[in-house]
Amino acid sequence: FMSPEQARSEPATPASDMYAFGLLVQWLFTGEFAYRNQEDLAALIPPVREGITRSATGFDKDLVTLVERLKSPSAARRPTALAARERLAWIRGKSARRNRRLIAAAVLAALVLAGFKYTTDLRTERQKAEHNRAQAEDLMGFMLGDLRDKLEPVGRLDVLDDVGAKALEYYAARGRDNLGDEESFKLAKAMVQIGDVRMAQGDMEAARLAFDQALVISRDLVERDPANPEWVAGLGAVHFWIGSILYGQGRLDEARDRFVTYLGLAQRLVTLEPGNPDWQLEVAYGHTNLAAVAEELGDHAGAIASIESSLDIKRELVARQPDDPGLKSGLANSLGWAGRMYETEGRPAAALAAYLEAENVIRDLIAADPANTSHQELHSITLQLVASQQRDLGQDEEALR
Repeated sequence: FMSPEQARSEPATPASDMYAFGLLVQWLFTGEFAYRNQEDLAALIPPVREGITRSATGFDKDLVTLVERLKSPSAARRPTALAARERLAWIRGKSARRNRRLIAAAVLAALVLAGFKYTTDLRTERQKAEHNRAQAEDLMGFMLGDLRDKLEPVGRLDVLDDVGAKALEYYAARGRDNLGDEESFKLAKAMVQIGDVRMAQGDMEAARLAFDQALVISRDLVERDPANPEWVAGLGAVHFWIGSILYGQGRLDEARDRFVTYLGLAQRLVTLEPGNPDWQLEVAYGHTNLAAVAEELGDHAGAIASIESSLDIKRELVARQPDDPGLKSGLANSLGWAGRMYETEGRPAAALAAYLEAENVIRDLIAADPANTSHQELHSITLQLVASQQRDLGQDEEALR
């Protein structure tokens, strides 16, 4: 049940398990091992390395197709565990669906013979179609959103290539003019998710294309209802992602314009929902982005002003939610960045104050989660920065401690 990559002494991945699963299913349904020469190791290894197996035959054709896909010599072409499970469930339910179709046909014939009008059935089918469509859109959203977060750590974002293409085909078939506002919002969100995947894969051109399409839809939605927080947030996210691409390409003036728009939309969200901490955090992020651009442009005073604005918001949020480790971690990182900026400006006392404040925040994080090595590593780095500034200020004894 070994995969080709394992036989070639390459690292095993989740795709290797799926290959082995395909061989196992074939053995269970045929009674024969997919590899020949099971007793002769020397003769067995060469075909294993190339993924040469017996063809899967003699059982359900849809299951045969799935097994052959699972046995693909290319790891990237094999279905994931989730996709395989869903396909197996579909195969298992074929007979039940066939029976339901027969029953439905009989019922329909009875209705026709009885002289019922088709209006009720048409309404039911329309409701069913709407339900199925909503399910399809939710599934695409899950696969491009939550599933993407699970696939990236194992290097399998390629699994989502077909999902992105199918999502585009689906909405293209629907037609932009036939979509309601909520469906248009889902389309914009799907385009952002596709762009995010393309960025993670390093395809910035494809990512920018997806974001530009999302921008057109999101801008239209906000123009129609500027008081809808969800739509305003969606438009802000698009400007953020486009700005991130421009920043990475060194097009700093264009990136700054996008980040300014993103910050303005975040501030509008705070006006719409003043008590929502998520929107206040978006404003902080907006200031942080502008600080990064200003620093790259050599505008140190502008960078410091922006990062201090971000810090003011993050301090307030931490004060209101002192048990939130994410907020504290973000505050510590921003304090470290501010300290470095102060150093660049020749302000060691301000730098030391920022580093000491960061250290106190990190101590709280470690106290709440002593086993978190990331916090401990960050603490070590921050202590070095504190000691460096204390030494520069002539505080040798403090630096040694």
